Amino acid sequence: MDNKFFRATTTCLILLFSSLAGCTGLEEDAKSEDIVNEISNDSNQTVNLEKYFSNKKIMVSTFHVGELVRAVTGDLVTIDYISQNNEPAHDIDPSGQDIIRLKESDMFFYHGLNLESWIEEVKEKVGEDMPPTYQTHAMPSGEIDIAYESLLVDDLCSLLASGETESNNLMSYESQASQVEIHAEKLAHVLTFPDADDGHDGHDHDNHDNHDNHDNHDNHDDHNDTHDDHNDTHDDHNDTHDDHENHNHMEPEKVISDVGHSACPQNTEVFIFHLEEGEYTVEFETSSLNKKMFGMAASPMLGGHAHHHDHGGEMCHNTDTHVNYNSTEEECENAGHMWSGDDNHGDHNDTHDDHSDHNDTHDDHSDHNDTHDDHNVLNNGTRGYLTIHIEQEGDYGFALPNGISMFILNDESHAGHDHGAHGGGDNGEMCHNTETHVNYVATEEECENAGHMWTGEESHDENIESDLEAEEDASEYDPHSWLDPLAFKAQVKVVLGILVEKYPVANETFTINAESYILSLDRLHIDYDIALGSSSNCNTRIAVSNHNAYSYLSQRYDIQFVSIHGIDPEGEPTAENLLKAKEKINEESISTIFIEEYTLASAVDGIVQDTGVDVLYLYTMEIRPSDDTNVFGSTGQSNSSDDYLSLMNKNLESLKLGLGCT
Repeated sequence: MDNKFFRATTTCLILLFSSLAGCTGLEEDAKSEDIVNEISNDSNQTVNLEKYFSNKKIMVSTFHVGELVRAVTGDLVTIDYISQNNEPAHDIDPSGQDIIRLKESDMFFYHGLNLESWIEEVKEKVGEDMPPTYQTHAMPSGEIDIAYESLLVDDLCSLLASGETESNNLMSYESQASQVEIHAEKLAHVLTFPDADDGHDGHDHDNHDNHDNHDNHDNHDDHNDTHDDHNDTHDDHNDTHDDHENHNHMEPEKVISDVGHSACPQNTEVFIFHLEEGEYTVEFETSSLNKKMFGMAASPMLGGHAHHHDHGGEMCHNTDTHVNYNSTEEECENAGHMWSGDDNHGDHNDTHDDHSDHNDTHDDHSDHNDTHDDHNVLNNGTRGYLTIHIEQEGDYGFALPNGISMFILNDESHAGHDHGAHGGGDNGEMCHNTETHVNYVATEEECENAGHMWTGEESHDENIESDLEAEEDASEYDPHSWLDPLAFKAQVKVVLGILVEKYPVANETFTINAESYILSLDRLHIDYDIALGSSSNCNTRIAVSNHNAYSYLSQRYDIQFVSIHGIDPEGEPTAENLLKAKEKINEESISTIFIEEYTLASAVDGIVQDTGVDVLYLYTMEIRPSDDTNVFGSTGQSNSSDDYLSLMNKNLESLKLGLGCT
């Protein structure tokens, strides 16, 4: 009996402990599942991600690598620098405490290209405790894809959201358009349609689109000069304004419907036109008599000269993108696009099949001559006119609410102009990427294999990878690839991919952060290209520096950096080196030298006094900016609030000043 009791008791205890152990495991699993579910809840994502990353720490080798991580993570993770002494990357000698902090990190990012020459030694010291380690150096491959359209939409929506507007009343007739003039610079407008003319019957005749094709007007005898007999049976006059085909107006390069930008009102549309310098008459139409006032934003598109279209020869109209391109009729039809047969966007000839039976007495209904004759109709308040002034040829975007149509009317001074072949030249064989509208050097076979359009001639569009294929040679002496904004953009993408793979729960947040930052880098590149590129106006393209850290910047923006020896970036120069530096400055008539942020000011004092040369800083961003002017690397011109973008802008201002760029 005792044995039976013992066995029974033992069995119960085993079952009890097994049950408890099972419950504990289930509870832990449930907690983990709750955390994942909680984090996946979109409405609380920010709060939950902050909780999730509260104990995560990423270590980096330099300030610029930290900026890459911050561009993706924002403030979600703690970024720690391996050097607490704020010293250039190649001088870092990690201490025992640095090694301990490294072991406690979740990840480690470093630049590469032998910038951190100590990295392999540190890996050996840390051994198996080394956190996952990643190199960030990368360069853009192939052609450069700048999100010009995304930048344009962002500019237009920001203008609409700013609340800063200019108000104007539209004129009733085309002949009055010159009385209201606006400029297509970055500005938001509030425009008001004119009141209906006296004597108008007050009916909305399908937005007066009946002043165009009149496709369904079987009886033309009753169309007198005032078109009083416009009835409501014009079925062909739909809201897409296809009936404007016979107008002598310009076709937009592209229409972006419902842009979906958070700063833009819902159902905003963006129209992109390529416009030459000059003045244009613009007609606005509304699909509703109740819509008397609307907002519009106008802005030039950055990089707008990157995809000029050759309007000479035979053209095909892409019905998806609303862009015309050179083609044969067969190729156009095979692509499912619309063959136009000539190069004129607006000058649709007067012979339309649907009007072939209209005798000469009805020419006023088919031609729509250059002056439009104010459509020969009274204005019922659904259309209005103004003049728009274009300062410089390029691509311009206009943001409008859905239901408002915009037509830029052709003028003899603008019609028939040959824009050249995409910035054309005749010194090389070029291929046109039909998606990004960027030209690049290629053979005809390579171009066709890529599915792009062979142009056979060179473009002066410098958005191609010129000489960067020699990257490995350059990197042997200069690892500072991050000073090229487009290389930094590629490096952001590298870090994004790594972090999303490591922390998929933050995929959406990290991706949004990175995409926003990449747009900022595109803007930065455009600013540099405008100020320093081959088409800029600078007194000199030779920049003299004390350290060869700018090869990538040099290749990207066609600046020649010349290094003069004798100014040690990190210490006091010897008397012999100072003498050599002074001789070089005098021999070359150098007026400005550029030094890195961690070059000691005392190292150049003597040179400044003896030569009168100006000294400007260029930030390489290996070390962190500081508020303390006594800290190594502090120039007194930067502070702890500076980041990669602000320091690169300070570099740009220094280069413009030193090179005399206007």
